[in-house]
Amino acid sequence: MFVHHTASPFPVAVSKNENDLIRPAVEGTLNVLKACAANNVKKVVLTSSCAAILSYGTKNKVHYTEDDWCDITTVPAYQKSKTLAEQAA
Repeated sequence: MFVHHTASPFPVAVSKNENDLIRPAVEGTLNVLKACAANNVKKVVLTSSCAAILSYGTKNKVHYTEDDWCDITTVPAYQKSKTLAEQAA
């Protein structure tokens, strides 16, 4: 059995409270992983987004690694939510 987790809030209208995006992204990812662990899931695929690694004004690279993250102090809530959810995973 495997699980492919792709979900993260992506609203049409932006909330004034960034936690409206961040909390469900992080908690949702952690809940999926906890459920997988509790049910002996053998493989989990977590998809993210280039939003988790790219910041405005930074030079794009050819290769990225697990050490590359966007600067969460300078990006919109969606990018911050994707980054924090992936880091939490």
